[in-house]
Amino acid sequence: MGPPDDTLFGLLKGTVGALIICRLLVPTESAAAGETLWIVQLWLIAGVVWVWFAFRNGEFAPRMDRLDLFLGIIIVGHGLATVGVFVGGGDRRAALNMFFEWVGLGVAFFLTRQVLRTPSDAARLMRVGVAAAACLSALGIWQHYVSLPQTAAEYAQSRTELDTLQNSLAGGAPPNADNRMRIQELREELTSQGIALEGTGRILWESRLLDSSEPFAMFGLTNTLGGLLAAWLIIALAAMVSIWQHGIGPLRWVGPTFMVSLIGYCLLLTKSRTAWVGLTCGLMAWAAMTVWRKRNLNSHRRSRLLWGVAGLALCALCLAGLSGSLDREVLSEAPKSLRYRLQYWSGSLGVIGERPIIGVGPGNFRPHYLAHKMAESSEEISDPHNFLLDIWTSGGLAAVCGLFGLMYAGIHISNQPAPAESAAQDEANINLAKHDRRDPLVVGAGLGFLFVPTLGWMWGSGFDVRLIVMLVGWVIGVKLLAGAFSKVSDLRWPLAAAAVAFFVHLFGAGGIEMPAVAQALLLLLVAMTLVRPSMKNLHETRSWLKIGPTAALMVIALVACLFTTTVPVMQSRTSVALGDDARSSGNLQRAIAFYEKAAQADPFSPEPVQRFAQTLFDRWHALPGSSDSEFDAAVKMQTAAIELAPFHATGYRNLGQWFGHQFERTGDIEDARHAVDWLSRAADRYPNSAMIRAELAIGCWKAGDVDVARREAQLAWDLDQINRREGHRDKFLPVTSVESIDELRNSSPNRDEADNRN
Repeated sequence: MGPPDDTLFGLLKGTVGALIICRLLVPTESAAAGETLWIVQLWLIAGVVWVWFAFRNGEFAPRMDRLDLFLGIIIVGHGLATVGVFVGGGDRRAALNMFFEWVGLGVAFFLTRQVLRTPSDAARLMRVGVAAAACLSALGIWQHYVSLPQTAAEYAQSRTELDTLQNSLAGGAPPNADNRMRIQELREELTSQGIALEGTGRILWESRLLDSSEPFAMFGLTNTLGGLLAAWLIIALAAMVSIWQHGIGPLRWVGPTFMVSLIGYCLLLTKSRTAWVGLTCGLMAWAAMTVWRKRNLNSHRRSRLLWGVAGLALCALCLAGLSGSLDREVLSEAPKSLRYRLQYWSGSLGVIGERPIIGVGPGNFRPHYLAHKMAESSEEISDPHNFLLDIWTSGGLAAVCGLFGLMYAGIHISNQPAPAESAAQDEANINLAKHDRRDPLVVGAGLGFLFVPTLGWMWGSGFDVRLIVMLVGWVIGVKLLAGAFSKVSDLRWPLAAAAVAFFVHLFGAGGIEMPAVAQALLLLLVAMTLVRPSMKNLHETRSWLKIGPTAALMVIALVACLFTTTVPVMQSRTSVALGDDARSSGNLQRAIAFYEKAAQADPFSPEPVQRFAQTLFDRWHALPGSSDSEFDAAVKMQTAAIELAPFHATGYRNLGQWFGHQFERTGDIEDARHAVDWLSRAADRYPNSAMIRAELAIGCWKAGDVDVARREAQLAWDLDQINRREGHRDKFLPVTSVESIDELRNSSPNRDEADNRN
């Protein structure tokens, strides 16, 4: 039974292609904040349309098997962990967003398997993916050589001007209206770009922008791009070998070879060690599987293939070395990177120990991790940098079992015997590949490059012209790959090798909870099932789940996602953005109104409540004559934000700092004690923070508790020394704080002396 010849079916197939591409064109790291929920919503709408299509065509048994069961177990695990967040406390908004991201991935996997039904579809999907990877690589190379250096130069110029003007005013220069206006313009310009003006945020931004030039394409992290490129490079190599081996047209191998070089070079520029190791393991697995199955390659062709691959690798290494992209530090820092990962994993095991059965919930890893973070550890990470620990902390043991089930099923599928292939089949596949541009999957994928910038323009974030350039390159890439994978066997081992590369990378880098990463793994699995015609054809077997329950689940998921995540998140984000604009212009009252509206629109999100509280405090702090009622309102709102995110240390620290300011204004010892209480709670949630310990030490001294002040000062001093020894510049204590805690830790334990100072 072949795929139906139906306009609606073609529309569904095109939608699948478009949404697959859309995942690669947005920052997948921001999924917990709800910025990619629109993709989930579109997948769910497409799922409901498919249900109607299936009813109309009498297909009452969906194409499902144990793969869907295992993925369903992963989703159920995340659902149980989300319930645990609602019951036991945590960031409910992040948990709910990430749960529906996994629901969207489940629908994407299910729907892709319904509309892609033949080995030719698998080959077409891989050609679309390789062309997209080549475009992302081209963008990454442009970032490395043009965009990032230009952005760094512009930032350095603006920052230098701002620092010069601020230092001149601080140094006693005569007030100048033009200078003050220029300072305000520069601050607003930097803030609008998401750049922190001072403190840790500034150090992190400058270390990322000025000290490195690793590309990240459309993602937020270089490692995300590196892992995807490592997997797709293997598929691109397979495409090059397929075209070369089958002699499809003169010089047709030049285009695929160029794309392989493009992807490989960008992968080198990422300096992602885990991706390099993953690629190496994937290539070794490919070679081992080829030898094991005694693939028919004569010695002459095998020699040419090996020399060709080795030559490409050598050229890429030489280019990287000459350009300065592959420096000595990349290799010399490898032991330190491994040590950091061991530290991350140690802290992650502590997180698992909190809720070993159901996990701490999707999107909730970081606040729990800070309570277990080792003092020597470098980053306040958002995931454990290990796919097993990542999915365990987010979805519990059920998700871990589901993941192992998927991995086992993938291995089982890869071990299926190779089907017999005829010359007629090969010729038919080549002819189909020549007409890729007419296939709905390919057309839809191309439209994905247009949909994302159009949506950005409609939302007011601007039209990203880069995606139009990428679309042109992608069309050329798909054309150059026509004829690749004309034999089913051309994809058998590369798919498994790409999965090996991905999992090895994820073992040291993490990120399986990122939707784009999980989608890539699921697409490899879909392609594996399509290139095994020897297995039972799913749409000819009796499914264990009928269309009725499937339809009910689709509709329930669509409605639930719309009203619990998509709508409230979009409304809240809009109001928060308007509040930020009002706040930057100095209209605090208007900002408060927008933040209040945002909090009402999304009662699960701590962000608008936190900004609401901060704005109330800023208004109180800016006016020395403000009443206590205004301060109490700010405290009440901050307490409400803490209830929405009880494991985040930031909210407790804010209240400790605010009561410290209140003490400076009133001199009431009770305010100092309140400050110590809140800072102590912050230290409980982030015990190895030198800054929180330093603030707590100073607060205890002001409250008259000298013994505790001396102890906390010593802790802060020790933590700061560790940070300086390890080179964690973003965590160095300011000079004034170092001087204060040094004086405190060496002070006399005499309480009377402390009282006299106070």
